[in-house]
Amino acid sequence: MPFIPDFAGKLNFYVSAVDELMKQSDDNPTIGLLICKSKDDTVVEWSFRGMNQPIGVAEYQLKEFISEKAVEKPEQTGTVRRSRLGHF
Repeated sequence: MPFIPDFAGKLNFYVSAVDELMKQSDDNPTIGLLICKSKDDTVVEWSFRGMNQPIGVAEYQLKEFISEKAVEKPEQTGTVRRSRLGHF
């Protein structure tokens, strides 16, 4: 899901709630991290402007870990293939 400006207010709320309800005096500051499929840096900056909580937004990318050959059926290749994630 792409970053939506509404997320900034929600994340700020949850970071504040954790600080108020759960944080102990010897705890480090609560950090809010939002991980989205995509983001526009300008929209993110404007969304968090004026907030003083330690909050960040990051993008993620899914990578293909198993090659097409690794998922072929054994009867198609004549052997059982192993992938980096284990065996089938």
